[in-house]
Order: sequence, then structure tokens, then C-alpha cells
Amino acid sequence: MNKFTGSALMAVALLALVGCGNSNDTAAPSSASTSATSVATPVPTTTTPAGPVAFVEWAKTADLGTKDPALAGDDQLLSIGNSGCDLMSSAPSFGWAVEQMVKELKETQVTAGEMDGWLRQSVINLCPQHKVLLP
Repeated sequence: MNKFTGSALMAVALLALVGCGNSNDTAAPSSASTSATSVATPVPTTTTPAGPVAFVEWAKTADLGTKDPALAGDDQLLSIGNSGCDLMSSAPSFGWAVEQMVKELKETQVTAGEMDGWLRQSVINLCPQHKVLLP
């Protein structure tokens, strides 16, 4: 899969969240830089071992621009995470992947920090073989 197909797949998965209504319709677009190298997203402490369950638990409490992931089903959230893994499999760097997704999802007003978290958690919990790309 090429790089752009991977980012498009993740964008489609994020935008197609059934039942994920807008949680903040009137929010102004973010002016945050899309440079992922300056974004530090803490990894939440959990007693759940890394894996799909941990990803879903994290995702239900995560921010995602104007979307509310808490309203999504577990399968939908895992689809987003797996799309992130697909993107990471061909990404030249983690920062590149974050920037591509922020550009693809600009209408959802997702920030670089939010996307950093989604991709980071995807890697940690669903595709640890890509951990070498994490800053």
C-alpha cells in the first residue's frame, strides 16, 4: 500500500464514524502547528496490557477534533487504529504520518497533538512492529 492510500484509508475511517456526532460544532479551526516533532503526547497509565482492548479504552476518552469517539463502537475504533497501522507501514516517519492525517482531516479540526495520540496508540497497541518510527 502506498503512503497516500494509507492516509486516505485512515481519513475515511475517521470521517465515517457512525454515531460520532460533532462534539464542538462552533470550535474555531486550530492554529496549532502540524509539526509532530514538537508534540509530546503522554501515554496513559493503565492496568490493561497493550493490545486491542487497551486501544479501545484509550480511544473512548481521546479527543478527535469535532468527532466524539466515545459514541463509536469498538469495531469502528479498531478500524481507525488498524488504518493507522496501515499508514505507518509505509510512512517515512511518524511526524510525516501525523502531518498527512491533519491535512486529510482538516474539516474535523483535528490537531497535531490529537493525531499524534491516535497514531501513537495505534502503534503501541495494534502494530508494535512500527515502534521504531515513534519519536
